[in-house]
Amino acid sequence: MSYARLKHILAGIALEAIEHPGHNRAPQALLAFARRNRGPRGVSLAVLARAAGMASDDAERTLAATTLFDPVAPGGRVVLAAPFQPFQRYLRRQVARVMVALRLVSVSHRPAIPDEIWRAAALFNAACFLSATNTSRTYGASRLLRSGHSTTGSCRPPPAATTSRRGTRTARVP
Repeated sequence: MSYARLKHILAGIALEAIEHPGHNRAPQALLAFARRNRGPRGVSLAVLARAAGMASDDAERTLAATTLFDPVAPGGRVVLAAPFQPFQRYLRRQVARVMVALRLVSVSHRPAIPDEIWRAAALFNAACFLSATNTSRTYGASRLLRSGHSTTGSCRPPPAATTSRRGTRTARVP
């Protein structure tokens, strides 16, 4: 249950960050935490805030809003909430992928390519997937459907995808 909850929380953070780049600092704060955290003791709030380029109060508020963390301890340490402790490696991996997607989406694209498609391609290329028990889809698939764009409805890459020598798939946008 906690693993699924973590995945859904991270998916929401990713979508918000991709749709409004620069407005949501949660990915930066989560990345700073994930890179520095090595166990149940957590990370110093001051160190984390400095690494994320934020004031300590802003970092504390941002992390609290994710609902992934316990309240900051009296010693000023940020600790991942107990239900999510076993999934720290997953958190680290997914937050890094979201940061890659944010870099990819920031690259300019041709006006003929709708922003929703550009964002979905960035998420796909960064390997940001939300896997549920009966389906596998990119974070942006439901947003694409709501925006009126069609999808194949499967986890297979679109026909314009290629496979690199390392076996990773990359979507090519026309």
